[in-house]
Amino acid sequence: MYELIKEDTVFVDGSDASVAFDGNAAVCVSGTWDSNAAKTKLGARFGAAKLPQVTVDGDTRQLGCFFGCKLLGIKPQTDALKGAYVTNLAQYFSAKDAQLARYNSNGWGPSNLQAQQDEAVKADVALGALNAQTAANSVMQGQYPNGWWTAAATIAANLQKSGGTDAEIRTILSTYAGSIDSFING
Repeated sequence: MYELIKEDTVFVDGSDASVAFDGNAAVCVSGTWDSNAAKTKLGARFGAAKLPQVTVDGDTRQLGCFFGCKLLGIKPQTDALKGAYVTNLAQYFSAKDAQLARYNSNGWGPSNLQAQQDEAVKADVALGALNAQTAANSVMQGQYPNGWWTAAATIAANLQKSGGTDAEIRTILSTYAGSIDSFING
């Protein structure tokens, strides 16, 4: 990781594609939530791929990521009118047209099976990369506090500021592990 981010021209602190490509960054590791910003910024130069494999101590492994989705649930209602409203709302948000509208406005992959068959969705480079990453190379994303993401962001920033020695990298990762442990164990 240090070799990849030690130069300002390679690493830009942040996952916002519109910011990352303002400078000389060649790569932005982000997700489909940011694909429209990257497409707007890069136009025909936009591309996407699954995360790479890395070899550590002779063992080749696929880099993983969080994998998530948005869920909408409806609470059972004793009032028939309220029940009809919440059921209609759930049906609206999960319907093909609403899912395609969300895809067109945000670039987010639809969960509706009919919407997934739309030609634009099937041809979407970012969604193709997400599908190539697959759930097998991912961990389902749970509810994480904002501090979780702040702690993760400091790894790259601290690595970039370091000299890249094994001792410095171990200290940075140990500090990160301590931060994560505090989130998990309170």
